[in-house]
Amino acid sequence: DRAEFRPRIPADEPPFLLAAGPFVFYAATNWERFSARAGTVSVFREVDKLDKGPLGSLYRPKYFNGGIAIHGAASIPPYPASHGCARVSNAAMDLIWAENSMAIGARVTVY
Repeated sequence: DRAEFRPRIPADEPPFLLAAGPFVFYAATNWERFSARAGTVSVFREVDKLDKGPLGSLYRPKYFNGGIAIHGAASIPPYPASHGCARVSNAAMDLIWAENSMAIGARVTVY
């Protein structure tokens, strides 16, 4: 069984679907800049703290495609506001870490 996290996505914005471990994430991003393409990749890097980068700080990120990661955020707006990452609540990210469901090498599928 997979747990599903569904943010409010405007009807005119195409969502992307990311499956990792027992989780399925629906997210919206700025499609023109989204660089992760559909396919299967693996988690290759994780940072168990706030990771400061050139586009801002990411909460406990798990990187799966270059600089693209799934990470926690205090606010998840109901409109595309990402540079390509999949944002989840900080609580959801804490659960992913606690369950160790996206360890290094875990398969991540972007639909």
